[in-house]
Amino acid sequence: MNTELQKCIINKATQLFSKFGIKSITMDYMAGELGISKRTLYENFKNKDALIIACIEQPRELYHKQFRSISESNINTIEKLVRYYEVIADFYNNTSRSFQLDIERMHSKVNEEYENSRNKSISYTRKLLRCGVEEGLIRNDIDIDLISLLYTDQMDWFRRSKDIYKLEYKVSEILKNIVFIFIRGIATEEGTRILNKFLENKNNIHDKH
Repeated sequence: MNTELQKCIINKATQLFSKFGIKSITMDYMAGELGISKRTLYENFKNKDALIIACIEQPRELYHKQFRSISESNINTIEKLVRYYEVIADFYNNTSRSFQLDIERMHSKVNEEYENSRNKSISYTRKLLRCGVEEGLIRNDIDIDLISLLYTDQMDWFRRSKDIYKLEYKVSEILKNIVFIFIRGIATEEGTRILNKFLENKNNIHDKH
């Protein structure tokens, strides 16, 4: 668990890295912007790599906490899949893509963090799809392990793709099309009916506002 000072450092570091890039921000500069000594900064983060990883871990921990909460809720599997999409869309809307790509290119330890996160996502999806089959909302003729892997890799492709970000669409709209096509492809007739009803209700709420 991060201390309040560490959270403050992480938040400021994320802002600076996202705005100016990783290379241009030194630990000396970071300490000055935070109004603390360089010694205090290094007492909390032993080096720049440790700070960069913390900048990735904090939002991802929240992301997986939300996933766990969705998994343990009493809503049906189709709604859970939609909620998953909403969490992922929010994560990408609030995370600088250039920052993510910079740290992947420059820091191998960060790639290990992404791999750990990816494995968690596969595990959540696999568990959810198995529940969906039991509920009769997900087709029982799909290979759950393969579909879970493909779904997670699809999200990873979205994160890495250069061309997709050139399109004049919001991140949430791009993801919605990816995810809902995925759901329709694996849902039973009843699952599709629930998805359509769920989306209809959300659209009605949106129209009222």
